[in-house]
Amino acid sequence: MAMVPRACSREKKMVNRKVKAPEQILFITQVDGTRREGTDDKIEVPFEEDDLEIRREKLDLDEIKRELYQRECRRLRVTPIGAFVRNPTKTQLDLRYYSMGPDGAKALAVPLMLDSSLTRLDLEGNCIGPAGLSSLVETLADNCCLAQISLANNHLGSVGAKHAASLMMKNQYISSVNLSGNGFRDIDSTAFGLVIRECKHVKELVLSNNELGDMAGRELGDALVSNDTLEHLDLSWNHIRNASAAKLFSGVKENVGLRRLNVSFNGCGGEGVVGAGLALASNNTLRELDLSRNRLTDGDVKFALSLKNNDSLQILRLGDNLLTDIGALALLTAIHSAESCVVEEVDIGTTSVNPDFVALVKAIQDDRPFKVTHGPIIVVKDHAKYSQEGPENDDSDAEDEDLEVDEEEPTDGVEVQDTKAVERSVSSVI
Repeated sequence: MAMVPRACSREKKMVNRKVKAPEQILFITQVDGTRREGTDDKIEVPFEEDDLEIRREKLDLDEIKRELYQRECRRLRVTPIGAFVRNPTKTQLDLRYYSMGPDGAKALAVPLMLDSSLTRLDLEGNCIGPAGLSSLVETLADNCCLAQISLANNHLGSVGAKHAASLMMKNQYISSVNLSGNGFRDIDSTAFGLVIRECKHVKELVLSNNELGDMAGRELGDALVSNDTLEHLDLSWNHIRNASAAKLFSGVKENVGLRRLNVSFNGCGGEGVVGAGLALASNNTLRELDLSRNRLTDGDVKFALSLKNNDSLQILRLGDNLLTDIGALALLTAIHSAESCVVEEVDIGTTSVNPDFVALVKAIQDDRPFKVTHGPIIVVKDHAKYSQEGPENDDSDAEDEDLEVDEEEPTDGVEVQDTKAVERSVSSVI
């Protein structure tokens, strides 16, 4: 009887395989043998009888995102950002001032689709324009982790304003948005007014250094009436003046959620600050108000009288307005006389003050913590004594004060010239 030969433990079998282009491979199949790309040639694959499965090695998330990003950069002919290539998966992604442009933003949008841990994205100063932002909106609209995004200084314009508003409307998880320095015009305030009305999840909105004007005061003021969740609104470096500023503050008057409001560098003027006073008389949620550089004069500090009905404002900034030492003293007198006032910090910038102002600061500090920023102290020596002692003994020059003024003691023998006249001036201002 013929013997049946025993089967060999190793043999070669023919496997049909078509290999994809390398750029499309996200999962690599490791086999022994040779293959030619893009062909249907047969590949000889040796394998053990008990190993019928082909081993696959899955790429990790970083490698996938890196490969996708570099592929898109090659397709769009832009230079990849090394910081992102080295570490594409971070909870806080800071890519400020890389000059990526619209195509760079489009390339970045592709790997961000796979991101499930990004909480803060900073793309300030990249000139992505409305085209680049449009790609990012499609990617980030469904991101459930992103909470903070900065798109400052990106030349978004009016078209970009609509895209930014769309992003905030679609993504219900974004709470902080920085859109400063994007050339938004007055007509764009309509889109942002809609955001304030509808997006209850947005806690911080920065629209500084744009070209918002008369329409913005009306649109944003009306929107604030129906919003009770926005906590920080920055409108500094715009053109919200006089009647427009008054309309904005009429919305603040009815608002019950805003904590910080910055309208510095707007030129609010007397009409605007009157609106601010009316708002402070009724609003009991605002904690910080910045009215720096708004062309306010000594007569405009009358708005501080409304603090007698306010028990929430803690920080008041009035730096670099047109105040004199008389206006500064009138402001502090109004704060001191308001029993319910809880203001803890006042900033009047480089405005000069007199010794009466310093004495009043000390009186307030005896009752509660109080901090003041101001300019030099104006001191006038007794002219009779000055003529006897001569100019060589003149020690009336006062140094600039720091935030805390309670350490400064008035110079011995120094008197305030015409104290009654000063008191009359303060009374006339208040």
